[in-house]
Amino acid sequence: MRRFGQPRTLDTGEQAWLISEGLPSSCKISVNGVSVGEATTQGFQFDITHLLHIRNELALEFAIDAELDEVFMEFRTAES
Repeated sequence: MRRFGQPRTLDTGEQAWLISEGLPSSCKISVNGVSVGEATTQGFQFDITHLLHIRNELALEFAIDAELDEVFMEFRTAES
């Protein structure tokens, strides 16, 4: 589990994406207690804009006992 603050004010049309490029095993992902989805060892990309609050909690539940290398947030302009 990882807690984090609201990243910043998003510009109009901007989205916050949660990204990982590879995982040690499959996992279930939730933000603020809401399921975002499931991911395989190939990694994931989820738009979490609608789930963000002033204080946030990210949880990844792995199928096996494993350590995660890197998960990051990226801000993108929404495509028309």
